[in-house]
Amino acid sequence: MIQRINELNPWMYQACLAILASVVFILDLTIPLGVAAGVPYITVILFALITSKPAHTFSWAIICTLLTLAGFYLSPFGGEAWKVVSNRILAIYAIWIVAIVSLVLIHKARNLAKAESDLAVAEFRSTLGEVAEYATDAIIITDAKGLVTWVNKGFTNISGYTLDEVINKKPGDILQGPETDLMAVKTLSNAVKSAQAVELEIINYHKSGTPYWIDISITPVFEKGELVRFVAVERDITKRKQLELRLESGVNISQQANTTKTHFMALMAHEISGPLSDLNVRAKAFKNESSDTNVQSFAQEVMQIGESIQDITTNLNALSCIDLDALSMNKQAFSLTKTVNSIATHISQLTRYRQVHFIKDVSLNVDSLYCGDEKLIHNVFYFFALNTITSMNEGVVQMRCLDLNQENEPTNAIIAYEITVDDNGKSYRRINAINHSDAANSKQVSAGMASCFQLANEIIKQLNGRLSLEHLEDKGQTRISITLPLAIESNSSRVEKPQKRVLVAEDNRVNAMILMKFLKNLGFESIDHALNGAEAIELTKRNQYYAIFMDNHMPVMTGTEATDIIISQVDADANIIACTADTSELARQEFINNGANAVIYKPLKKSAIEEVLMVSQKLKATG
Repeated sequence: MIQRINELNPWMYQACLAILASVVFILDLTIPLGVAAGVPYITVILFALITSKPAHTFSWAIICTLLTLAGFYLSPFGGEAWKVVSNRILAIYAIWIVAIVSLVLIHKARNLAKAESDLAVAEFRSTLGEVAEYATDAIIITDAKGLVTWVNKGFTNISGYTLDEVINKKPGDILQGPETDLMAVKTLSNAVKSAQAVELEIINYHKSGTPYWIDISITPVFEKGELVRFVAVERDITKRKQLELRLESGVNISQQANTTKTHFMALMAHEISGPLSDLNVRAKAFKNESSDTNVQSFAQEVMQIGESIQDITTNLNALSCIDLDALSMNKQAFSLTKTVNSIATHISQLTRYRQVHFIKDVSLNVDSLYCGDEKLIHNVFYFFALNTITSMNEGVVQMRCLDLNQENEPTNAIIAYEITVDDNGKSYRRINAINHSDAANSKQVSAGMASCFQLANEIIKQLNGRLSLEHLEDKGQTRISITLPLAIESNSSRVEKPQKRVLVAEDNRVNAMILMKFLKNLGFESIDHALNGAEAIELTKRNQYYAIFMDNHMPVMTGTEATDIIISQVDADANIIACTADTSELARQEFINNGANAVIYKPLKKSAIEEVLMVSQKLKATG
């Protein structure tokens, strides 16, 4: 009732008091003087006290006193004179004693409430309040309308503003500026209007005008179901954001360099193909039209050189078009013997018109099928074979390929691929020079060779292999060695998932970086990254992973939804490890019900990741 009265317009409230006083005055005029008709004016005084303004109460006390005196002269005569006068004096006394005593009591009650509030604040500051006061994060407390009532020293340190400068103001009006995202501002405004909690990242401005990034969390506080205040916690994340921007810039530069390299190699291959075709046509015409053996031999050598150049540019172009960041392995069973023999046949054809003796030694089980990306392995093996013979006119080239693990393990192979050249270390020096050239700034063919060498080396690493380059000085030889682990497919056993390839599905770049760093420290060299559940599903369709680390709250598709689809439609044996900040049993059970093998909680720790991977390995070993 009192709350509704307070919500009335002040003028309307005063009008109601005037009507009430008028009613009492009219009653007073109709009652004889012998009756104490002025006493009801106390009702007007009591209602006037509701406004909590002493001036209003005193004003109405004066008005009621005047009306009591007017009633004395205007009311019908009745009763003894001394009684009539006494009643009027008592009425005036009652009006003023109620007004004065009530105001004094209200004043004392307010002082007592303020003292209790000050005591509570003092106790708060001496305990938890001291923590809030000196916390490095900014803490802002506003009233229900979003106006500042208190800030801590952390706020002043971050923003430059003191409590006196922001009190009774909206924080956004002071802190936001031209670079502040309007959508973020709208999100904050809507959350405050609807009394909802909100978390986001936004740009604020220091008192000096310098922009800075904050991670802000706003929580509404309710008492007895009524909104009383908001508590906001702000953390300065400027350094983290700058790191993210530098990383993003580095990725963009890398992608641009990769695009430029690919375009350059494709253009080079296109420009060379025309002249090479003309050269081969003319050389073939010379050979067919001339009966001179020397001319025919020379024409054949020209044709052979043209074929070599064409093969080199085609192979370089194929390698340069590979994007390591989006590299997907097309794993399937293939005959490695056939692949290596095909390379050997081509190399043999390229060397047959030179004084180069080519020796092939392929010691693989002809009936074995290996699981891997045949095209990728072919391009890498062929690249190093071509590089050794392009600068040779004489000498011996030996290609060897064997399984180092053939007798020890029937289901896993360690393939050793070697190219040995009798060239007094010429190929060793040439490849080293190419490898250390500045591919990013050079526009010559060597830039493409350097990029492709480095790319081929990275591909070998992603295949969990190793590349070594040796100069055998005592034998005058260069040896290029590639060791590559491959699974051997058999009808009785499923090809195992690669032990060093994992997928991280995480939309927060910082969390993803931390997790990938932990995984690399644990020996996982090949790590794919998905920004949402839908990307994780597509990558799982193309690749096989030893483990998939799945965040939950991601755009496009959540982690629990992606987990369900991967297990039910893509790979029922997928080893999915959920990573979530939601520690509730309901969230954990939802992941488990959808097919996750384990759940770990953020902030992630290396020990927790290592433990859950060890459990996964034991399950795989026993399963």
